[in-house]
Amino acid sequence: MDYLREAVELFMSERFCVYRNVAAVVGSLVLLRFTLRFLCNACSWLRAYFLAPLGLGRTNLKKYGPWAVVTGASEGIGRGYALELARQGLNVVLMSRSQEKLDKVATEIKARYAGREVRVVPVDFSQGAEIFPQIAENVQDLDIGILVNNVGLSSEYPEMFLKMSIERMRKMVELNIQALMHMSHVIMPQMVAKGRGLVINLSSSSAIRNTVMLAVYGSTKSFVEFFSTSLSLEYASKGIIVQTVSPFFVATAMSGIRRSNLFVADANHYARSALATVGIMSFTHGTLSHSIQGAVLRFVPVFITGLMMWNVMEGAKAQYLKRLAKRK
Repeated sequence: MDYLREAVELFMSERFCVYRNVAAVVGSLVLLRFTLRFLCNACSWLRAYFLAPLGLGRTNLKKYGPWAVVTGASEGIGRGYALELARQGLNVVLMSRSQEKLDKVATEIKARYAGREVRVVPVDFSQGAEIFPQIAENVQDLDIGILVNNVGLSSEYPEMFLKMSIERMRKMVELNIQALMHMSHVIMPQMVAKGRGLVINLSSSSAIRNTVMLAVYGSTKSFVEFFSTSLSLEYASKGIIVQTVSPFFVATAMSGIRRSNLFVADANHYARSALATVGIMSFTHGTLSHSIQGAVLRFVPVFITGLMMWNVMEGAKAQYLKRLAKRK
């Protein structure tokens, strides 16, 4: 180990005084950046997850306009957003494929919140660009202040890229990317004209790190984050807020998880918590639990998360195939 001792002694010598000073300055700046980032996140978390739910510093969502549009509103997180927006005093346009499910959500909103108007627009977002002129006609008479781009599609179960069907991948791109872009293009012009608006785009924790066996899904959600950040920069001066919401596991039909727990959020609670972050965070994981998971994941080396995800995805795939076999 003599060579290590000699290297240390050489570095500590007068000859390397300048390099030591540079290293000290760089190290101090890195530590300062980390400290400031930690303090900023801590303040944001305090406001969003503790004070805002109590009504302290919470954004009044009605200031954006009397109507909100929610895509993928028939169940899960989309339904949760629709119910919470209605609870906070907004009228809601519900969009999804199933007329029957949308009608149930509409009935639920009217029963819970007297005086709320609800408009049901059944639409299959996987059909491509030709559906959006009709959507525009269905909402052109409304003063829309909020758009929640929630509609999306994942794999039936975790699978390697070459084993996925082209049709499934096409629908994922249509629902996760094309629908979000087209809906933003339909709704945002009137927001720009009024100088106010809120666009909420649902991404996924799969976009944080490259995810094995969810290559296409994770990639589409990475697009959502990049697109949202770009829109935010372009239209902030027009009075429009664009927020990215990146959930971890939520108990929904798409995730296949039935019960919530400390790490898995209930869809209604998730939507309420995420809406409390509007005006505080441009990017949010939605809940305190999910934000902690996100912070931890960013500090874990990629090779470790890669190994973990292999085990998680293989287990999820095995459970799905086991349930499928029982049904048969």
